[in-house]
Amino acid sequence: MNDMLLVIRNLKFQWTPSSLQLLSIPEFHIKKGEKVFLHGPSGSGKSTFLNLISGVLPSQSGSIHFLNTSLSSLRPYQRDLFRGDHMGFIFQQFNLIPYLSVIENVLLPLEFSSVKKNKTPNAHIEAQRLLKTLGLSSFQNSKATDLSVGQQQRVAVARALMGQPELIIADEPTSALDADHRNQFLELILSETQKTNSSLLFVSHDTSLRSHFDRTLSLDEDVNQRIRTEEFL
Repeated sequence: MNDMLLVIRNLKFQWTPSSLQLLSIPEFHIKKGEKVFLHGPSGSGKSTFLNLISGVLPSQSGSIHFLNTSLSSLRPYQRDLFRGDHMGFIFQQFNLIPYLSVIENVLLPLEFSSVKKNKTPNAHIEAQRLLKTLGLSSFQNSKATDLSVGQQQRVAVARALMGQPELIIADEPTSALDADHRNQFLELILSETQKTNSSLLFVSHDTSLRSHFDRTLSLDEDVNQRIRTEEFL
């Protein structure tokens, strides 16, 4: 089990005791360095599942172990610290801080995590390297709001990669991109996560992207949601 980053067993979730069960996941895992594609229709519980993995939501039953740590054993503030130390996020709406510059946005994760800060002794140099790799060197002192949608997305990628988190979670990050920019984006994020051996959990409706990943998983659309492992690609 030393190669496992995330292990989930018998996970169930419903919003209230009287509501329908939203998620029922007998088993799910991500290996260290693995790139996993997760898809499912709207309302299938994808965002809820990500919030459970990241510790934003507490699990109601079953177990979630990340880096051999049981998330249910942590208090809410401990889950927040743990998430900040070991995970990076790319959100559908990017969630950049509008009044900060591009490079300040990229450096932001280090302000909330001593673990990531210690992994990145030359933080400005690393941030500049990521921005150069992503074609944003000339924008590092610009306000995030002055960038195009595609450029803002690349800033979000650089921010998620700072501090070499063990897991990058990308929630519908390509929904605003055309096909050419979508493929370029995927090549960049897969290349960068490969360099640091970070695992990637990539969530999207667009199943045409799955050939880029080590493994594809699906959330079935029914009352008792289960993750179904598909063929390795």
